[in-house]
Amino acid sequence: TIVQSLTGLALKLEGISLDAPPPTAKRLHDLRRQMEHEIGQARRSIQELRTAELEMLSLPDALREFGERSAEDTATEFEVVVSGEPRRCPLDVEEEILRIGQEAITNAVRHSGARRLRAEVAYGRDWVQLKVADDGCGFVYEPGGSSQEHWGLRGMHERARRLGGTMTVTSRPAAGTEIDARIPIPAAA
Repeated sequence: TIVQSLTGLALKLEGISLDAPPPTAKRLHDLRRQMEHEIGQARRSIQELRTAELEMLSLPDALREFGERSAEDTATEFEVVVSGEPRRCPLDVEEEILRIGQEAITNAVRHSGARRLRAEVAYGRDWVQLKVADDGCGFVYEPGGSSQEHWGLRGMHERARRLGGTMTVTSRPAAGTEIDARIPIPAAA
């Protein structure tokens, strides 16, 4: 998400430079090139932070560990349920699913006031599905809305799309929230 935001800013700089007088345009162009270098550095640093957890733990266990840690000093009761036949997916797929789950869990713990929070990992023949549901306060969610207060949801949608999957959000005030991501497992997995 950080890299995507920086890339967007770099593109805006380029657009501004097109309308600027030549000396300013050159300075903006140079600034954009410097930003692109920094974006590359950030991307490499992020890649180096790949989830060591998933090298030692299964996806459900990594979610369980994260959820229990997140809910530790709260009144939220957290559980993980697994259905289907668990199996390893390619590490990059598991990592993106874990990130979706971590964002959903974090949002629920911070904002929902939930008593119960449940993550379900379901395995199908050629897909894996992650549902994170809480019984908290819920909110009004408008799919495709441009509200900047839902950056985390936007990031989760983007992760699911990058993997060729889908994600839905179901929420209503006083009725809790459910994040449901269904991701195809590549045939070689």
